[in-house]
Amino acid sequence: MPEPSEFELIEQQLKDLEKKKQKLLTRKAALLSQTSNQPSLNSRQKVELWLLNKAHGISE
Repeated sequence: MPEPSEFELIEQQLKDLEKKKQKLLTRKAALLSQTSNQPSLNSRQKVELWLLNKAHGISE
């Protein structure tokens, strides 16, 4: 089997990044839904939400 071309490697990396992005967005949505049900997040959740926002270019 021939080695994958540079294009195929980049395409695979892009797919992997999309999967990671979806996981992060799912986690962010879960954290945000927790804030609706529970007025105050604990420190760990606040840091996690801040990092997710930073990763998506959202500043607060």
